[in-house]
Amino acid sequence: MVFNWEFMVLEQVKYMVTGEHLIVFMNYFFSSDTMVRQASMTLKLLLLMYYKNGKGHNFRRQGQMLTLVEYALLLYRAFLPAPVWYRFFLNKEYGSMFSSLITGLYLTFKLTSVVEKVGSFYSALKALSRKEMHYGSYATPEQLR
Repeated sequence: MVFNWEFMVLEQVKYMVTGEHLIVFMNYFFSSDTMVRQASMTLKLLLLMYYKNGKGHNFRRQGQMLTLVEYALLLYRAFLPAPVWYRFFLNKEYGSMFSSLITGLYLTFKLTSVVEKVGSFYSALKALSRKEMHYGSYATPEQLR
């Protein structure tokens, strides 16, 4: 008996595309992501209204606050789909070795992405907590001549 690999792969792709679990997964992912985006937009609008109605415009502080909110949103959105994708990739229908490999790759890439976003959030928080603004780098003695 000859095993037809093409037929098996096509059947798995067909199941993935038409499976009901995929529809539930996509519905959850897009609805929760959209809700988080709308909530963050509302928070940003409230911040803009607060700074507009305040005495004197502190554009640097306003920009720093908006940057902090944006980085917090990006960090939260990085964590938001992780449990759903993790469960999706651990599906044993495609074999435990394949599932483990894909899950490990996903978690590795997700971790590197989250570490970068945490660094950006931390630097925005640090910039907000400082009184003086430090943009760029200091000039060297050679550049001053």
